[in-house]
Amino acid sequence: MDVLDLAVLEGEFLSLLGPSGCGKTTTLNLIAGFVEPTAGRILIDGEDVTGRPAHLRGLGVVFQSYALFPHLSVFENVAFGLRERRVSSAEMNRKVVEALALVRLEGRERQRPTELVRRHAAARGPGPRPGLPTPRAAARRAAGRAGPKAP
Repeated sequence: MDVLDLAVLEGEFLSLLGPSGCGKTTTLNLIAGFVEPTAGRILIDGEDVTGRPAHLRGLGVVFQSYALFPHLSVFENVAFGLRERRVSSAEMNRKVVEALALVRLEGRERQRPTELVRRHAAARGPGPRPGLPTPRAAARRAAGRAGPKAP
């Protein structure tokens, strides 16, 4: 990879598309902190995290294999990263509820992952992120950028 200048705004989801070998996985590994760049910097919220280890970057990562724990409920899987970061119980509950609402899994907290794999894994990604917006805030932002309504 030669040069990449990428900005993702709060509340946005990003998809990287391209042919095999074009740098999609390398880009994600650089951002997450699994690989060190040979040049340049990685900024998250304006802060240089280039030398910061992956576990201290405050990012959630969802791999293609999902890495879900089959013996834990949906709630417990989504909360896993937050527990590891020793987030308070009240804050953890709030963030898990927000993440599950974001992927429309409200009311399914007690089910096992084998019943809900895809959306459940997607909720796990943003779970640990400190600035996760509420679904209502995300909807307001999206509505503001949606453009004019059709007649």
